[in-house]
Amino acid sequence: MQPRESKTFVCFGKTGSGKSTFVKAMGGDVPEDELEDINGEAVTEEAEFYAINDGKDYLMDTPGFGDTRSDGVKFTNAVHKKCILEAFNRNKKTHFNGVFWFVTSGRAEAELHEEARFIQELGEFLESGSIWDHVLVMLRYRTPATGVRRAIECLQSEQPSSSDVRILSIGLKEDDYDPGSRCEVVISKNGLAISMEVGTKAFIMDFVFQKSPIKVSSVDSTTFRLQH
Repeated sequence: MQPRESKTFVCFGKTGSGKSTFVKAMGGDVPEDELEDINGEAVTEEAEFYAINDGKDYLMDTPGFGDTRSDGVKFTNAVHKKCILEAFNRNKKTHFNGVFWFVTSGRAEAELHEEARFIQELGEFLESGSIWDHVLVMLRYRTPATGVRRAIECLQSEQPSSSDVRILSIGLKEDDYDPGSRCEVVISKNGLAISMEVGTKAFIMDFVFQKSPIKVSSVDSTTFRLQH
């Protein structure tokens, strides 16, 4: 039997939204200092691939959207695209399969719209279907889905699509805090140990397995083009 192609997903969102913690819980070897969030400042400054599922698949951790790097450059849409493309080139990867979009509460709709537009632009060169068929939204516990849905619907009205975006609630469980049964994805933290239930991992991987590859190609260092 021929081995299946590996799946790669991009984790995207603001600082503190749970990207690095999620990658760690899924089995990625994220350094401990990448999991620290001090005063909401940027921690991840480069896009990095982490192997999961016994090395069969990959999650890309990315800098927080809107963060400012140590050299003073802000992560705008253009900088994010360049950062992600450079990581693909650096790791000699040519395809990805979709996006995990992490969203926290208290976000202005203008910010959500800007993030949604960034994701939609990743699918600009799709020959068929919509990039939103490849997106799983991860809402931090008690974050309403209203703003995310409105941002996506607004963009879909500009570029009609019949896709139905999947939205999950994600919570962090610690000794003194339990996000409750309403969270579909619960990440447990015990000291430096971060884990996720096997059943939840399998549920997420089932979503990953279903997504067809999207090719990454570039015209120059600032252009990020994708197509099936």
